[in-house]
Amino acid sequence: MYALRYYCQDEAFWQRWKEQDPSRFAEHQETLNWLQRVHAAHDIPYEVVTVPSHAEGWTDDAVEEKFYREHIVPRTHLLLPRLEVPTLRRAFRSRSGNLHLIGTVAIIENGEVGWATGTPASRHH
Repeated sequence: MYALRYYCQDEAFWQRWKEQDPSRFAEHQETLNWLQRVHAAHDIPYEVVTVPSHAEGWTDDAVEEKFYREHIVPRTHLLLPRLEVPTLRRAFRSRSGNLHLIGTVAIIENGEVGWATGTPASRHH
């Protein structure tokens, strides 16, 4: 059984920041619309995994790291050949080491991540 999973910020984050970063919000909305279109056209289920934000409006980095360690790291052996990068760090972290799981769309195979998009930077290495 296959499904799609989208990691994104919660609604509180978008309510606070969507006007200050409209292109990022538009990309988020387009991803949600794309997931709905894929589901309607091909009956592929999807789930949205939201990373909560703090009261100040910033993403909870500890929760994002938790999802990364629970969903991505255990699948390293499978993901690395599919992502065509030498390390998960290259795929999901910036050069400065910041995690970038948010914005990732993953293909779920039998309940586990089988492929994920990685960060935009990883696609240019």
